[in-house]
Amino acid sequence: MDTLDWLFLGLGNPEDKYFNTRHNVGWLVIDKLAALWGIKLNNYNTALACYPSRISATEKNVANLPRIVIAKPLTYVNDSGLAAKILIDKYNITANQMVVIYDDFALPLGQIRIRPKGSSGGHNGLNSIIETLGNTDFVRIRLGIGPVPEGRVTKDFVLSRFEKEELPKVEEMVNCATEAVKLVLFSGLDKAMNAYNKKVEPESL
Repeated sequence: MDTLDWLFLGLGNPEDKYFNTRHNVGWLVIDKLAALWGIKLNNYNTALACYPSRISATEKNVANLPRIVIAKPLTYVNDSGLAAKILIDKYNITANQMVVIYDDFALPLGQIRIRPKGSSGGHNGLNSIIETLGNTDFVRIRLGIGPVPEGRVTKDFVLSRFEKEELPKVEEMVNCATEAVKLVLFSGLDKAMNAYNKKVEPESL
């Protein structure tokens, strides 16, 4: 088997009641990538849905195509570390070849931030990955779903569906995250961070 270049892990919960909730935006990005590259996700070991593939030849010269895995854990967000370890062991890669895509209520809805490593920021899925791997050196693409409304319980908020008026921002964010993944693949992590970590000015009153 060819050497694996990148693992992209989009966090989310598997039951129908969680589809299209704020906590599942990582899954939306993986679904977008799968549609873009004509990839059908398959079940593997009941822990996750994943697919290893060389991405579409239209993206870059065939000889230089990276080999990637895109995956949606079926372990529930709080046990994402199990899925991460299964894939890292299966493909014999290191943690810094993994990109975790997940929701972040500390960021305003629609904003994206990319980091090469760091703490969990209190995210249960990140906590699980860090505790299971014993490592914080993996890339994160954080997708803003916040802020949590005053008086709202955070757990209830992240498990809620987006409001109708929020959906255009969600779609734009998912599209931007997809482009960010392509930048990581073809231009490198630094360029992706420079493109998507810019300070966003507040909207005019």
